[in-house]
Amino acid sequence: MKIKKFSRRVSQVFSENELDSHIKAVSSEEKINYLRWAEFMAILLLIEISCNDSTTLYIELNPGTECFIILYFIFSVFFGIPTYLIQVFLGFYSRKGYFTYGYIMPVAKGVAWTLILNDTLRRMFDVAFIAVGFTYISRIFQTELPWKDCKFYEGDLPCYAMSFKGFDRTCAGYNEHHSNVSSLHYFYYSPFLYFKYVILKDQGIVYEWIYAAIIVYIIILILLLLRIEVIQKFLFFMFGLLFVMANVPIYFALRNNSSLLSKPVVFPMGLKNCFTSHHVVHLVGIAVLKEFRGTYLVLGTLAPPSFIPERDIMITYILRTIMLFCDIIILMTGLNSLEQNYELTDLRCAAFEPSAVMYAIIPDLISRWDGERVWLLIWFISNTLFSTLASSVTFSCIVISITRNFKIFKKLYNEVSVITCVICFSMNILFLQSNFMSWSFAWEHTGHLIVMCNIAFLICLVLQGYSLSKLQDDIHFCFKERASSFWCHGLKLTSIFTSMFLVIYYAKGKEPYVSHLELHYFYIIAGLLLLPTVGIALLILLKYYCQGKLHTCFKTTKSWGPPIKKLRFARAKFESSKDTLSKLRGGCGHNCLLRSSKLKATVYSLDVSRREFITKNKLEHLEIESDMMFL
Repeated sequence: MKIKKFSRRVSQVFSENELDSHIKAVSSEEKINYLRWAEFMAILLLIEISCNDSTTLYIELNPGTECFIILYFIFSVFFGIPTYLIQVFLGFYSRKGYFTYGYIMPVAKGVAWTLILNDTLRRMFDVAFIAVGFTYISRIFQTELPWKDCKFYEGDLPCYAMSFKGFDRTCAGYNEHHSNVSSLHYFYYSPFLYFKYVILKDQGIVYEWIYAAIIVYIIILILLLLRIEVIQKFLFFMFGLLFVMANVPIYFALRNNSSLLSKPVVFPMGLKNCFTSHHVVHLVGIAVLKEFRGTYLVLGTLAPPSFIPERDIMITYILRTIMLFCDIIILMTGLNSLEQNYELTDLRCAAFEPSAVMYAIIPDLISRWDGERVWLLIWFISNTLFSTLASSVTFSCIVISITRNFKIFKKLYNEVSVITCVICFSMNILFLQSNFMSWSFAWEHTGHLIVMCNIAFLICLVLQGYSLSKLQDDIHFCFKERASSFWCHGLKLTSIFTSMFLVIYYAKGKEPYVSHLELHYFYIIAGLLLLPTVGIALLILLKYYCQGKLHTCFKTTKSWGPPIKKLRFARAKFESSKDTLSKLRGGCGHNCLLRSSKLKATVYSLDVSRREFITKNKLEHLEIESDMMFL
């Protein structure tokens, strides 16, 4: 019975044109509707990212202007939540599950859970701002406007007026350093900021901004629902331009103002958050969506792997929705409790954005350690774990999926995929460790808090190394079993050594700020730790390339689910010869080998029975013919 079930499963999985049949089964009308909804969601998401990034940048440069927190809240609610609902709608519409840009990338099918974590990263940022928006709106009905008493600094970069231990409340040194900065300095950061800072100084236009945002949102929504291609392209271009205006100047600002990194404030962390990898993921994902929609945007390829049951997808929906609302409620409760620990003016004038809320205020509350705030510790650690996973994996999947669709790169697809994964993973480790180092220096508590953060960071890197080992199944990153496992374990060991370096070097009571020179030293040390691992991987690649055996290490199949690939690989080996069948241990495992041998024995016994039956029939036929001749 088991052999019959296995053979039936093999026959179902090994249908050569399974994907083509999926695509052909969908009517052209459904495809058109599906593509329209997908493009609508893509433009909606781009609008949300563009507007939110612009307002975030303004808030970071102008603390005390919490009116833009309300704007961020509006864009998150009016654009972020509809985007989430459209994603769910598209998933159920295709009967394949949750829709996300990760599923446009065929390479990423085997690490769907990693891409879901990357989408969770975006949800964490949205949750923080939605909770802050709800908090401020609730206080409007309780007391006076939260931004009424905030001081608005003219002509210089304002300081963060937070009552951290070890922080100068007046920020005298920080303001003295930037005392000669003119208002044109804001134009250098972004024309959007110059327009708001110089032309619209009056803080009394808060409600006008809110009304204008709602009206603009309704107009944009109507234009998108009209589904006129010219309007969609125009909006796509305009908000893409706004995204560039809000983010690209930050890079040059950081390069030309490197002294910002040497100040004991959370300000550099806020700037870093503006050009994190999830922005690149969404923008490149939209480009892939627009460019290859005829190839990928069909119901058979937008879905999660077929081996994920619908019941598990439903449970995922429920858990994600519950987590979304629980995080908002918990964060609102935490923000409301801040009045007990901070003066109200400090709370109003603080620039609440993810780096300040998640990585500064909450850890400071944890350091005071109240038994009633145990949930804060759990929330902080869980957010840290989830928010640091999968960015490099997702970006590498996007690069790989783009290269495999251009004829120029098809010959170099294997090399590009491996090198991209190595580079992205290495760079992600550097960024994550520099961020954790900045967070550690943001507090004066150099004891258990730094150790706790580095332990959490170590867990993140080990999990990410595991996700990369999962990814290697999809991109067929299999030099040999020993080589690939050594490479993955090398990354994990690199993570351990680097985290130990952080714990030992920075838990000695160092001063709570990051100097630019120490940051360079850290990058050099982390790079030296990564160099042996990456070098070994590249040497193995070069060895197989010189031997002309690179094609044997990278097998390309039409199917993208790992179990399907393994079974297809097993069938090919099974049909070839007994010698190649013994090589299945690395690709399919002992059980698959055992089942294949049983299946082969069954086929052999059936063949013997068939021959015996034919021989018996022939004998009976000969006897009948002889009897007839005798008669």
